[in-house]
Amino acid sequence: MFLVVYGLGLRRGEVLGLRWRAIRLADPEQHPTISVDAAIVRNREATPKSSTSRRTLVLDEFLAGELFDHRGRSRYRGDGERVFCHPQKGSPLDVKRYSDVFRVALAKAGIDGYVRPFHDGRHSAITNAAAVMSGLAVMKRAGHSAFSVTQKYIDLAGVEFADEAEMAGSRAFAHVPRAKVQATAEEQQGA
Repeated sequence: MFLVVYGLGLRRGEVLGLRWRAIRLADPEQHPTISVDAAIVRNREATPKSSTSRRTLVLDEFLAGELFDHRGRSRYRGDGERVFCHPQKGSPLDVKRYSDVFRVALAKAGIDGYVRPFHDGRHSAITNAAAVMSGLAVMKRAGHSAFSVTQKYIDLAGVEFADEAEMAGSRAFAHVPRAKVQATAEEQQGA
């Protein structure tokens, strides 16, 4: 569950509402995906927060492999069963217990600040995505209907994006040799 929250930035209710039928891992002709189309809100099955919250996310190879292994270990692997549930009963996961285990892991890692198990993971996932994706891609991945909402989740702490600036410039000016740009500038100065 930690990897899904910190890797994809799903909301708590979306993670709790996730069923195996929403995850595609084994089709060799397509990328593995998770379709976010259900949620648990106030301990009840519900639809996602808004229409833009319904989305399909492509999984990277690492996360797809971890989910594949998780399904293999779970007693509850049927398409209609929960991905994250009580390991013996298949009932909804106890969020309090997950939080307690999460806090023990933080303490063992020497992290003593307050970290919200789900929401801060969502912030981290969205911030990490912003470092490598376009704003529109991050907004869609997060399930937001406006980029202004997505921006509230991003905390880049001084990241400068040098590689991204180089890629953007290369894409924008790839067809114009630098020497030609300099020659044109010199001509304009002489005129």
